[in-house]
Amino acid sequence: MLVAVDGSEQANKAIEYAVQLCKHFEEAKMTLLHVEESKLFKLTPEVTEKVGEQILNEAANMVSGIAYDKRLEFGNPSRTILKVAKQNDYDLIVLGSRGISNIKRFLLGSVSVEVSMYSQRSVLIVR
Repeated sequence: MLVAVDGSEQANKAIEYAVQLCKHFEEAKMTLLHVEESKLFKLTPEVTEKVGEQILNEAANMVSGIAYDKRLEFGNPSRTILKVAKQNDYDLIVLGSRGISNIKRFLLGSVSVEVSMYSQRSVLIVR
C-alpha cells in the first residue's frame, strides 16, 4: 500500500485509515511517500529535503504494529505518486482528500483528483 503524505490533517486521517486497513491483512506493508516540489517556494535543495524528512518522520510516528518504509521524492506530486505506484506495483494508493495548501491546490490542481483520474490501480481517498 502506498500512502501519500504531506503533513496535512487530511493526510494524517489517511495514515490512520491505512494503518487500520493494513492490520486486517497479514502480509500488508505500507510505504509512506512524501513528494516535495521545491520550485513552488524556491527553497534550497537542503531545506526542501529537511522539510520532506520532517513530514515523513511525523507520519511514521503515527504508524505502529505494521511493516512500513519511508520514501522521499522530488517533483510534481500527482505524477510522482503515479510513477512510484506503477514502478513498484502497489495494489492501492491511499491519500487525503486535500493537501496542505489551498494556494498550492489553486495553482497546481488537486493531487487527489489527478491521482484518482489517471491511476491504473485502486485509489482510496480519505475524507
